[in-house]
Amino acid sequence: MAQQASTSSHHLPNEHIVLRPPTAQNIASLRRLNSLLLPINYPKSFYNDILASPTTTRLTRLAVWLHNVTPADPPPTDGDGDGDGELQQQEDLGVTVGGVRCRLELPAPPPQEVVEGVEGDGEGAGGEEEEGGIQTGGAIYIMTLCTLSPYRHLGVGTRLVASVLRAAVEMGCKEVYAHVWEANTEALEWYRRRGFDVDTGEVVKGYYSKLRPAGARVVRRRIGVGDAIA
Repeated sequence: MAQQASTSSHHLPNEHIVLRPPTAQNIASLRRLNSLLLPINYPKSFYNDILASPTTTRLTRLAVWLHNVTPADPPPTDGDGDGDGELQQQEDLGVTVGGVRCRLELPAPPPQEVVEGVEGDGEGAGGEEEEGGIQTGGAIYIMTLCTLSPYRHLGVGTRLVASVLRAAVEMGCKEVYAHVWEANTEALEWYRRRGFDVDTGEVVKGYYSKLRPAGARVVRRRIGVGDAIA
């Protein structure tokens, strides 16, 4: 995943930007966005899996620019619905200008114990599950995060990452991490300013096969008490 940067001078009113969860109606726009901006071509299954898993649905958000925002509209927020303040709009309004797609990585289950020749049933292995089928625990990996060039520097990426951090707190995750192209110093600094630590050790060689250099660095943010309070 590479967070791209731009020196665009466009400045659009922030009230035009809202976050939406993925749906069958808007998932194609996320696919087009990623195909245009990212160096990795993800298969159709990458997007089908988003709607097939309540956990992955929770960890995916689209940033949409609304063409028409009137004073009568409630102010946009970065909430995730269900009463926490996300602006609800008709799905045919606006254009997708950014998006984030993550996966939940659960710790390996403990070895199964064998008692009198009977294996354990494995209950609780791989994380707990909340109401609605959303799993909890582990770490969140940011697989894709991007914003169209004219809409950068409007806080779109910051709001998308903030939605991931909120999900991490709600799901009891220990950290959020991502890969960034080693030559994208602007993106690495972007993550640093948002509380991520950049691994300064050996790069992940060959991660971006279509780029030169082809390596990636890992950025991580530990989820702590401060995130829960925020």
